[in-house]
Amino acid sequence: MIGVSVTFQYDEGFDHARVVAIAENARGTFEGMPGLRSKVFTVDDAQQRAMNFYVWESVDAAKSFFSEEMRERVTGLYGVAPTIDFVEIAQLVDNSASSNQESRLCVTLSNRAVAFLTLRPKRQSRRRGGPEEGPTSRRQAVPAGPRRARSEPRSCAARAQPGDRRRPG
Repeated sequence: MIGVSVTFQYDEGFDHARVVAIAENARGTFEGMPGLRSKVFTVDDAQQRAMNFYVWESVDAAKSFFSEEMRERVTGLYGVAPTIDFVEIAQLVDNSASSNQESRLCVTLSNRAVAFLTLRPKRQSRRRGGPEEGPTSRRQAVPAGPRRARSEPRSCAARAQPGDRRRPG
């Protein structure tokens, strides 16, 4: 397994609604994509950036997807060129198939930055037993909590948040 962080850093012209619309429109493209295990679209208003995180089954699948043509296409779509970082995934815990609890993914990027992603499960409709319509019908990335001071260690284990049920490590 390999992770890929694709970051769109804006100096100016950041538009939250535009980034969310891109994610909504692109979602279907990635559903069922061969070799792609998961993708998370994120928006960081405070840092004026969008970051997409991919989990691929193999290095070959990841590298073949991130071609020069794809880079040009997403640069036009987002309005800024992406920074693309390939990272090793040491472990991945995914409770979505066995539980209705939130899943938390901690990733250390190549620039030693740490990203926490919390995924919420689908809610079941009481009438038909299927997912409810609306924004809660999809797994959603939510902020992991307040940012830590830069002087603190930048590993997932060292950056675990108080209240975590399971500490990374």
